[in-house]
Amino acid sequence: MRTNRIAVATLAAVTAFVLGGKVGMIVSPKAIKDNVKGLATQPVGAGPFELTNYTAPTSATLVRNPGYWDAKNIHLEGVDLKFFTDEQALLSSLLSGQVQLANIGGEQVQTVESAGFEVEEFPSLHVASIEVNDKMAPFDNHLVVEAVNYAIDRETLLQTLAGGHGEVVDQAFPPGYSAYNDSVAEYYKYDPDKAKELLNQANYDGTPITITWAEFPSINIQAESEQLQAQLEAVGIKSTLKSIPSAQLAEEVYVKHDVQFNPNGIVGREAPSQMLETQYAADGLLNPGRDASPELTKALDAVATFEVGSPQYEAALQEATKLATEQSANVMLFTQPFLLAHTSSLTGLKPWIETPRLEGVQLSE
Repeated sequence: MRTNRIAVATLAAVTAFVLGGKVGMIVSPKAIKDNVKGLATQPVGAGPFELTNYTAPTSATLVRNPGYWDAKNIHLEGVDLKFFTDEQALLSSLLSGQVQLANIGGEQVQTVESAGFEVEEFPSLHVASIEVNDKMAPFDNHLVVEAVNYAIDRETLLQTLAGGHGEVVDQAFPPGYSAYNDSVAEYYKYDPDKAKELLNQANYDGTPITITWAEFPSINIQAESEQLQAQLEAVGIKSTLKSIPSAQLAEEVYVKHDVQFNPNGIVGREAPSQMLETQYAADGLLNPGRDASPELTKALDAVATFEVGSPQYEAALQEATKLATEQSANVMLFTQPFLLAHTSSLTGLKPWIETPRLEGVQLSE
């Protein structure tokens, strides 16, 4: 007998939130007191589903939480989460009927639709990016960072890596978002000759860089790294490719600061001020070089002095975005919308800006 629960496939990811996310999630005070160390694998919270089994790092089983504040809008009996680090394995799982809902990459959309599945495209705050350590040569010379930006053909990357799903950007927010700054839209246009000129001005000696990559959700990072290698070599920047396990990436990039050039991505934050801080501040978690000019630091600090939603707040956000785009070593490439493939029996999906949710979702016979 078929039960009203779905299997969901997703590529493993790490996501951080402010109060609208993990930091603001309600956890049982009793659970914290009795077993705080066990909460990571035995959570006791107030969300729409309860975890009944977790097999790291491949799967989790959840059942509907009758005590959820909006329980009447949770129609599924439960969810089986399946985590993948390989896009082809995720695709095979969907096509074989093992899962009914999957977060897929843009290059998979045509295959999935041809197989009879539906694909919903929703906006997100995710941006494909490259984390560049400007404490490591040659990127300690900002002219080299600028040269890299001009050497990258973002439109080609968008088409080949994401099937054209998304928009080319060179700032950390999508067009139309409150922190997006029109004055630096298309700040770096593809211009190989300009890149070569800047490398000459920087007296770049041709020493190869290392492109370090690890698997990342919703995009083929190995293919991206190879394309970036070719585009950089075309302007005179040679490189070697180095693959490391995903579990090792955070320590190498953000703790040890040992990585020069890391194709990666940012998943956004509910609070744009937090996104700016984590990505660009001198003590920002996602700033591998941990460097920021006094001007940018002042602009980042100014955001917190205005009431959220006020014109002054939005203006402060956009000023910080402008300076970050002009001064930061981190390179933005293109936005990554949510692409949710599902069977026709699954209905009720709707857009959520930070992460897909299952309120209102139903599964018919």
